[in-house]
Amino acid sequence: MMSLNQYKIFCKVIELGSLTKAGEELDLTQSAVSHAIAKLEREFGFSLLTRNRGGIQLSQNGARVLRYVEAIMKIDESMKQEVADIHSLDFGTITVGSSRAIAEKWLPGIIAKFTEQYPAIEVQVIEADHNDLEEFIFAGKVDFAFATLPTHAHVESITLIEDRYYLVSKKGIDASSYSSQVAVPNCYSGEEIASFLATKGLVKLEQLKTNNFHIILELVQKNFCQAILPEFFIKDITNDLERVEIPHSLQSIGAVAPSIRNLSAAAEKFIAITSFWLRENYRVFEENKL
Repeated sequence: MMSLNQYKIFCKVIELGSLTKAGEELDLTQSAVSHAIAKLEREFGFSLLTRNRGGIQLSQNGARVLRYVEAIMKIDESMKQEVADIHSLDFGTITVGSSRAIAEKWLPGIIAKFTEQYPAIEVQVIEADHNDLEEFIFAGKVDFAFATLPTHAHVESITLIEDRYYLVSKKGIDASSYSSQVAVPNCYSGEEIASFLATKGLVKLEQLKTNNFHIILELVQKNFCQAILPEFFIKDITNDLERVEIPHSLQSIGAVAPSIRNLSAAAEKFIAITSFWLRENYRVFEENKL
């Protein structure tokens, strides 16, 4: 009979791409891992893995059942956390999805505060772009994700903070020395930004297609161009940048999940700590009149 432990081993093998690495992380011998996978394959009646020179890969049938196995593991984890919450115990695992920029700017402080208060709850972080995060939410790979709002119509969200966009350039550089092109992340294409650029006689740098804020900031610091960047990303480096707020450019950043009401107790605690950390640490820039 199939067991949750077999599912756990199967998921870990896929995650790490190796029977040996999965065994090391789970404190099992490679033989025990192989035996668990073989038993699953016998009970399913087909192969789950293929083995070649590149290592371990999912078979076509294995890929079809993996999402169900992951969903079962997520439900089991949620049940354990619910039972723990009933008994006023704090343990378990939560998986948080996030863009790279939010992960770098927010999560170190939030995780430090969270683990200080809930040391027995493990936090896993998956970084991805906006579209992949939505797929991870629907597939059950994350408990929730931090994302700009609004998102897909079939998910729920909690707004955590209102953020603003800025036109940034390197401090001390005459703006007239730049070309008229401005680096704009792919995810920022609102009418407010387009109108602002047109008013200033600027145009989007069409040759650059990226959501990587670090690349865009590096171009600014090399005096290549000006750029549109969000407040949360540049708030700690304002000494190096000239900035002009873009009017009416507020964006909401929140926690997104298939059902906010059905979040695990641990996920609810993490979002609560996030909200508290943001109130403590998020300093709004002074108004920059245009």
